[in-house]
Amino acid sequence: MTDIFSSMLRTAAPILLAALGGLLCEKAGVLNLALEGMMLFGAFFGVMGSYYTDNAYLGALIALLSGAVLGMIYNLFVERWKADAMITSIGMNSLALGMTSFLKRSIFGDSGIIMGISGIPKHNSSFLSSIPVIGKILDGQTTLVYVGLVLVIVLHFFLFRTHTGINLRAVGERPLAAASAGVSVAKYRFIALTVGGALCGLAGAHLSLGYVTMFSENMTAGRGFFAYTCVAFGQANPLLVMLASFIFGLAENLSYLLQGAAIPSQIILMAPYLCTILALIFRNFNLKKSLAPCSKNRAKLFSAKEK
Repeated sequence: MTDIFSSMLRTAAPILLAALGGLLCEKAGVLNLALEGMMLFGAFFGVMGSYYTDNAYLGALIALLSGAVLGMIYNLFVERWKADAMITSIGMNSLALGMTSFLKRSIFGDSGIIMGISGIPKHNSSFLSSIPVIGKILDGQTTLVYVGLVLVIVLHFFLFRTHTGINLRAVGERPLAAASAGVSVAKYRFIALTVGGALCGLAGAHLSLGYVTMFSENMTAGRGFFAYTCVAFGQANPLLVMLASFIFGLAENLSYLLQGAAIPSQIILMAPYLCTILALIFRNFNLKKSLAPCSKNRAKLFSAKEK
């Protein structure tokens, strides 16, 4: 049983890292469905960095930087040029799929998979292994798995216990009120998208350097959409987002066990996209519900003025 949960943690780690990046964007009031593309770029450039430097950690750093750059580009389109967030996300995801495939074929030829790279090592600790149950689950994981778990605690403290975190939430929930209080909405959204993109790049690095040590075309396989679904179902709370990512990680492991069953593979492939649609419906429903009191108060104000 501990082996199943240990594998779940390893599988959930890239989803969790990307979901934390999406959570920052959500808290800043920006819809970001380009998590998939940012992860794919991170996975590719992480492998490229590891291949040319022979150092997996430098590869992960390059992946993080590539994700941060994509976050800046997304901010430029959506916040500066006021492009539609949904269309921008679709464009960035399509760009990531096409460009990584083109670069891989241009640099490494027509081989389907890039292999022979340095991966992020797993850490075995006698202290962790001595802890009953939980220790065996946590032991033997890569560095980025521990980074993801620590970031959950850090982000929870940051969002709910710091002045900057409260300002970020105000920017997302009431941008006009935040601006009137002297908070720079553009600055906070720029930082949130940049850091969010960096976390997505790190998620891609874990996928190609930690979870496996290779790169193949479209290797994210919908995990970015799973990550956004975790943000929506977790209501942008770091602890709930972590729990949702664990559920998706466990489901992915169970799907491997169900491959021998008489279940069409197309159903498994469409699952992340179906979950994303449900998450968008859930998000819009909550948004309308939160805005309903404001609409009622505004209607009462107008009726009072008419009288």
